[in-house]
Amino acid sequence: MLPQLDTAPMPGSMLQVSRGLVLAQAGRTRQARAQFEAVAPLLPALAKDSEWLPVMAQVAETLALIGCADLHPVARWAYDALAPYAGLFVVEGICAAVRGPVHRHLALLADVLGDHDAGAAHRAEAVAQARSLGATALVARIEREAGPSPAAGDPLEQASGEAGQDQVFRRDAEVWTIGFGGRQVRLRDSKGLRDLHALLSRPGTAVAALDLVGGTPGRVPAATDTGEVIDAQARSAYRQRLRELEEEAAEADAAADIGRSARIAAERDALVEALTHAYGLGGRVRRSGSDAERARTAVTARIKDAIRRIGEAHPDLGRHLARSVRTGTFCVYEPDQPTIWSV
Repeated sequence: MLPQLDTAPMPGSMLQVSRGLVLAQAGRTRQARAQFEAVAPLLPALAKDSEWLPVMAQVAETLALIGCADLHPVARWAYDALAPYAGLFVVEGICAAVRGPVHRHLALLADVLGDHDAGAAHRAEAVAQARSLGATALVARIEREAGPSPAAGDPLEQASGEAGQDQVFRRDAEVWTIGFGGRQVRLRDSKGLRDLHALLSRPGTAVAALDLVGGTPGRVPAATDTGEVIDAQARSAYRQRLRELEEEAAEADAAADIGRSARIAAERDALVEALTHAYGLGGRVRRSGSDAERARTAVTARIKDAIRRIGEAHPDLGRHLARSVRTGTFCVYEPDQPTIWSV
């Protein structure tokens, strides 16, 4: 259980939860975790007003994306806090957003805690409630969070029962057998799965994207080099705007202006993403037409697609890989805990 606070939460703590979820959804797990850990001690003091259920729903969604063993106490507290409201729907503001039945978020938390039977029961209730309203898109989303049913879909992407060995990542012709946490799935071959295999075979070792696409490391960029991804003048303007946004964010948080803070956070994240894309290893400016840049772009896209496919078939492994795999000019598999794969 989280410690109970005697004081009210600081202004903007609800917005911090939202920012953490946005970061987690963008795959920026470490930043999301830092944001979440900063706000977690304030959660028990949140007033149970019209914003409480939406905030708790975002807590559950964030934990589902970044949850690991040391966050289980937060997940347990959130589960117990939400349980009395299981029959309700989570609606933000005047229907600004509908996050689904509370049962959906209880299912996410149960899965984080490893109670998959309870998770399945909550998820079934959530699907039934969403269907009763004709919310087909919401039904699909809830079902997708549990991974595909063994009775449906592509037979090569179905669960194949308990694994004989926990961590398996092996290819047999056009099919990969992938096992993690006592469960195996089978997926059709793709370049992204081959990239992941190369990284999982050498945990902690950086592999050049050029090597993964079969290029030549150290090769001089091709004549099609079209210049810097973002020129020096634009980079300077971006950095200046980030400094201005920091000041504006402080003003908005002090005034508890959630709408303004959200707009500032969205602009700031977009600028940070652009600057991140502009720089490569060692702070060097990326060039848009170079061999290394083309390899980085291609490998990043196909690894992310492979992790998405794995996450649809095996959500626990999808979350593990999203946390542990970094892509860029160099790619690396670096899990929080040592993980040995049979490859």
